[in-house]
Amino acid sequence: MDQNPLADIVGTPISRQRNSRLSFEELCGFYAAFAWDVELGVIVRASGLDRSTAAHLRNAGQFRSGQTRYPRVAAEFARLGKADFSTKYLTAPLKDRLRVAKLEHDRAAAEPRSNRINFNADAYAGVHAFPNSHFGPDTKVEIVPDRGVRPGWTWRDLSPNRETDELRGDPRTEESRFAKSKAALDFCRLRFMPKDADFVGEMGFSPAERACDDSWFWSQKKLQK
Repeated sequence: MDQNPLADIVGTPISRQRNSRLSFEELCGFYAAFAWDVELGVIVRASGLDRSTAAHLRNAGQFRSGQTRYPRVAAEFARLGKADFSTKYLTAPLKDRLRVAKLEHDRAAAEPRSNRINFNADAYAGVHAFPNSHFGPDTKVEIVPDRGVRPGWTWRDLSPNRETDELRGDPRTEESRFAKSKAALDFCRLRFMPKDADFVGEMGFSPAERACDDSWFWSQKKLQK
């Protein structure tokens, strides 16, 4: 199979979409970080690329799956050499991004495995309807990832009578994000469709009590106690 000499220009729809956020200079900067043994997970956090795309960048210049990965980056690295390449492209702002990403990466690694954010756990992403919700027959929620300062899975109320359409986390842990899409959906089910069996023990201690603490339904439950 002949190699496309313009592969780095043509690319594919997927690769163009993934890499549109980064300039050539940024790609070179992150490749320099790889050259100095920065971990893949740190590069992923700092660059915003997914793991597979970041891994392709790490293999710049290598022929993989029918094409050479990032040939322009590899050619620039070969032209300048490691030292001059790093001096030119490892800019102060990029180093700051790497430092922040390293702190976040180490903090996540120190957490229990069950609490780590997993953006690949997206089986429950999207819009979910709760036709029998205590908040009305048209209750819908959207489960979406948030890759911002506080990354994780979030939910948004799409109901006509919603108070706000902002993305929200888990109020039981001070609005931290959920580790997986299923955890976010499970919380929404508990909040919008609690069962009487969930309301047990002292006020404010059961999961449903906390999930519905700011709801009209829970205010009615309080009146019954």
